[in-house]
Amino acid sequence: MPKYSADELIGEIYEAAAGQRSWLDVGLGIRRLTGAITVAMWAPGLDSETKSNLLMPFDEIQAKHQYFSHGLKVNPFHNWGSAAASTHALYPLVLSGDQIISSQKLIKSAYYEECMRQYGLQHVCYARLTDCDAIGFGMSRGSGSGPFNEEELALITRLRPHLERGLQLRRRMSALAAQPDYGRAALEALPGYAMMVASDMRILFANTAALNQTTSASCGLRLVKCGQTFGNSLFLRAAHRGDNETLAGLVRDAASGRSGGVMRARSPVTASSATGLAVVVSPAPACVVDTTATDPRSQLAPAVALVLAREIVSIHSTAHGQVFRSLFDLSEAEADVAMALIGGRSANDVACSRGVSLDTIRTQIKAVLRKMDALNLRDFERIVASVGAMMPAAGSASVSERSATPIDTNRIATAC
Repeated sequence: MPKYSADELIGEIYEAAAGQRSWLDVGLGIRRLTGAITVAMWAPGLDSETKSNLLMPFDEIQAKHQYFSHGLKVNPFHNWGSAAASTHALYPLVLSGDQIISSQKLIKSAYYEECMRQYGLQHVCYARLTDCDAIGFGMSRGSGSGPFNEEELALITRLRPHLERGLQLRRRMSALAAQPDYGRAALEALPGYAMMVASDMRILFANTAALNQTTSASCGLRLVKCGQTFGNSLFLRAAHRGDNETLAGLVRDAASGRSGGVMRARSPVTASSATGLAVVVSPAPACVVDTTATDPRSQLAPAVALVLAREIVSIHSTAHGQVFRSLFDLSEAEADVAMALIGGRSANDVACSRGVSLDTIRTQIKAVLRKMDALNLRDFERIVASVGAMMPAAGSASVSERSATPIDTNRIATAC
């Protein structure tokens, strides 16, 4: 078995800084290389789970002696590091314990009595840290191991700048993580359903509207739990088998970097072409993928599609017809025909419903396609669904009201 080396430990320091490894692993590595019993790097506020010592867990012994409220105050090594940092004195950066306080004085100190003697600790090594979230880094071991020798002090001297840089990197990444997630906020603000979907149809993110409305029995889309393969992951499904195959194909297409497409997800309770969901599938913007993929598996998946959906009936409104007239310079009659076509209705259906000849409707459809720069009726549906996904439905709740709506997770289907 290869021997654990300082190079491996340095790599672990940067992995911990990037959040890919625990700082406790770094502490374990230092103890392996030096034979130390305890190791500490005091960084108040950086990691509350370890009570400021990133390198060893907060245990019952420390709690019993109220180390962080009292022991740290009488720690001569920590106090030396604090004084050196506050005065910017040119003290050595790495010292053995007896270079800071003599063995005779240490043995007589309250710190030795309360925090060292009864735990068999005798020898200390301390490194002063600068320009980072920690004041110092120290370690100790028992009398049987002897003082830290020159080779071990040289090792700590080598590790010290990497610990500093690791903490600096951790600070920057923490600041980035604390910034508002504008990508998620934008998806939440959309009036329809917005979902980030992996190529295997696994949901990486779904806005509140999608989580709430896909539980309805009449909805053409489903968010389905499948616990046997991916824990409690949710997967996107269409209510109709044929629609599901089409949806999966569009998601795979968009997730691979191609254009995706548009479809109608039919309602399972009615066959009317004026009902169901207008669904637009497109490649997900990289910035949105990065900000919404909190699951580590999702962060590593480059294949992600953005799925937007709106109820077709909500697009059939006078207000939306006026919007399309303004956007594409349609006449009133052309806008009415365009609204009537939504949901896949045929030209003959529209002609019958409007009481005009089929030739008249065909002429108006050609004018609509030309003004909207649509190649065909399929492309027309894509444009309508894309625009409609960004327009609020008549009488719809505000974003804040939708966000406050409770999500009944028990209503989500549990079978694949």
